[in-house]
Amino acid sequence: MTLLALSFPALAGVIVVDPAGGSDATTIQAGIELAVSGDTVEVAPGTYTEDLDFQARTIAVEGRGGAAVTLLNGTGTSSVVRIDSGEGEGTRLAGFTISGGDATESAETTEAGGGLYVSAAPVELDDLIFRDNAAGYGGGAMLSSVVGARISNSVFEGNSAPFGGGLYVYAGSAVITSTSFSTNTSNDGTTGYGGGLVSYAATLEGTDLTFLDNAAMTGGGHLYASGSEVDCARCTFSDGTAGSGAGVYLLGTTVTLAGGDVYRNVATTNGGGIYAGRSSSLTLASVDVEENAAAFGGGVLLSGASTADAAHSVFSGNTAQGGGGLYLDESTFSGRNTLFRGNVATSSNGGAIALDASTADVSASVFAANDGFSGGAVHVNDASTATFTNVTMTENGSSNSAGGVRVTALGTLTLDNTIIAWSTEGSGISGAAGSIIATTYGDLYENAGGATSSGYADPVGTNGNVSVNPEFVGFADDDAYADDLHLVATSPLIDVGDPLLTDADGSRSDIGAFGGPSGDAWDEGDSDVDGYSMSAGDCDDTDPGTNPGIAADACGGGDQDCDGVTDEDCEGDTDTDTDSDTDTDTGTDDTGAPTDAADGGCGCATTGSGSLWLGLIGLAGLRRRRG
Repeated sequence: MTLLALSFPALAGVIVVDPAGGSDATTIQAGIELAVSGDTVEVAPGTYTEDLDFQARTIAVEGRGGAAVTLLNGTGTSSVVRIDSGEGEGTRLAGFTISGGDATESAETTEAGGGLYVSAAPVELDDLIFRDNAAGYGGGAMLSSVVGARISNSVFEGNSAPFGGGLYVYAGSAVITSTSFSTNTSNDGTTGYGGGLVSYAATLEGTDLTFLDNAAMTGGGHLYASGSEVDCARCTFSDGTAGSGAGVYLLGTTVTLAGGDVYRNVATTNGGGIYAGRSSSLTLASVDVEENAAAFGGGVLLSGASTADAAHSVFSGNTAQGGGGLYLDESTFSGRNTLFRGNVATSSNGGAIALDASTADVSASVFAANDGFSGGAVHVNDASTATFTNVTMTENGSSNSAGGVRVTALGTLTLDNTIIAWSTEGSGISGAAGSIIATTYGDLYENAGGATSSGYADPVGTNGNVSVNPEFVGFADDDAYADDLHLVATSPLIDVGDPLLTDADGSRSDIGAFGGPSGDAWDEGDSDVDGYSMSAGDCDDTDPGTNPGIAADACGGGDQDCDGVTDEDCEGDTDTDTDSDTDTDTGTDDTGAPTDAADGGCGCATTGSGSLWLGLIGLAGLRRRRG
């Protein structure tokens, strides 16, 4: 008889650490050294003062009670935790507050990763708080040459390093979700980059990230990215400070921001919200760029052959000496279904947009109540080219030239299907000698300084240009921007635009921001990045948990599936009755009362939510506002 040798995989073990005793170990490092790859080291709540090294073990080290009650304080002489000896897939660290690390003089980790240093290990990090750690690179943590690292539900707070105060990702890739970066700093007295996060030659994917009150001496108050690819959905960058790019600083980097805000960041030089240089590529999809400030490019500054594309986004309340909303320096911008409102160039050009040897192509967009010394809405400088199609400009002002658009010598401007009306100061269009301006099928109406100035001849009466009251749905000439700039059905600008352009219904285009091919696409943005726009039936585009893709409403959750009825499943079953009420009973003793106790006493309401209309206007209601 032949006996078969049976082989069974080794079962993963659990090593318990409790300083009170009665466990496998009383220190975490001792527990690690008892473990073999595949094991879990389970750490009891408490405070541990030690530095840890995973020592090539592919294991999970987890604080049993979570980060709030399991505290890991470093010795202050190196990284608190090191994972850099060839650990493999399945390496995990979770449930700790990590503080007191100082790797500023650590030769072993090349002065990197005050709280955590990871090299070439596909680590999973969850429920971690990195607080008050320091290093030369990555004060909170350093991920070096790591492919597939994952960070979730974590906090980087109060860490410091000249490069990457909170986190530094060098090469490789990482996915970061539901994580916050706050009060981290990058400043050694002479330099400082990426107060919250540095990405260098890396690929980052972020979702639901919050950056607040981070600071960098030189660039990137919140995020500094060089030679990287970064995608961030529902990410907020607020109250950052830096020399340039107080929110985001990009060099040779491709970045997509979808949803979220770049809000109230302040740079001493360029790019209050975002600075993009050295051929960077920036995409803004349903993003608010609001109340940022800088010397140039209060909202965004592009330089060095960089490009930006903005759709369904808002530039609002940004300030700078020049280019209050956006400054283009030898760069290219395209925008559609985007709102520029209340931006200010305090002493120079372009309240909303300033172009310097650059190109801009903007369609189906609104410029309202912007102000600049020269070019209240837009300034087109030497060797620049600007094209505006189906744009509406109202209540913009300039104390020096045009409330609408100023074009200097060698600048080129093309306006088609565009309204420039009620400029509070200055003319509608100002063109210096040597400028090239083409205006077709436009409406120049009631601008304080006249239709045109500086030698540019009034085009009204030629090439389809008119001067008539646009007849907006809701408008007050009050230098505000809470207006509804759709055209009323009887407006003289309906169906009289450029005959080469059509509205979405196939008719001849209307003049203004809501005519032409993209005129009805204002509600196609996806602010909450849940895959559904308002035009696709999303009844609340500020909440990713509400859209037509939701299977059914949760009890008390409102109309989460956007079916027009609040039909919460309060008892975990489905109402199969045929009397059209919204109780959840599946029996036959149904009386038709939606809160019938005999049917389970669900208490669910029958009210429908209807549709949430977030269309552009009132302009003040286009996007969420803060108190």
